[in-house]
Amino acid sequence: MTMETQTILVASTAHAESDHEIAALNSDLGIVTMEYDFGIMVYTWNHCINDDPDDSVERAWCKYSKGIQQLMRICFDNGYEWLRLDCDGDIVDGVQTYNWR
Repeated sequence: MTMETQTILVASTAHAESDHEIAALNSDLGIVTMEYDFGIMVYTWNHCINDDPDDSVERAWCKYSKGIQQLMRICFDNGYEWLRLDCDGDIVDGVQTYNWR
């Protein structure tokens, strides 16, 4: 039997501009999310549905911070189906980070 597997990029919540941005991701009716105690998981593929996915990633995520946009681009380019923003996640080299203090 072959079972489906899904890939997840785990990254630090420091890549989100604020906890308000994470809440906005969770409440955006256009995206699929799962909230948990230490962060959020975002399904990356539901916005990339037109014939030009290279353009649609940035356009679809333009209302979010540069850090989120960069992570979504990494997910799309590398085939990750989910982005998990976790307070214990790694800082991804070259991706914008924010100091919430």
